[in-house]
Amino acid sequence: MSIVILHLFLTIEIKRILLTLSSVECILYIGGGKVLATNEKIRLLLKRKNITITELADKIDTTRQNLTNKLSRNNFNEIDLQKIAEALDQELSIVFKDKESGNEL
Repeated sequence: MSIVILHLFLTIEIKRILLTLSSVECILYIGGGKVLATNEKIRLLLKRKNITITELADKIDTTRQNLTNKLSRNNFNEIDLQKIAEALDQELSIVFKDKESGNEL
């Protein structure tokens, strides 16, 4: 009986540790250099600001279906991104920087 209880305790403890490590790993993965795709960034902003895709679509004068398609395909042009940034009260910065000279375009 003590072996079963010990096994159950260890199983629960291992699951708790793995869950904790998984959460930490996720945070470190995002904060530790993982570059989020544009659609992931937009979805994160929507979640943080508690705004639905339908609400965002209305703000940028498009349909929910069109915005959903763009999000699923990660297919945005610069004008789309400017509208989305404005609607979400964000600054958008797209910079090309020459590696040799350091000049920005």
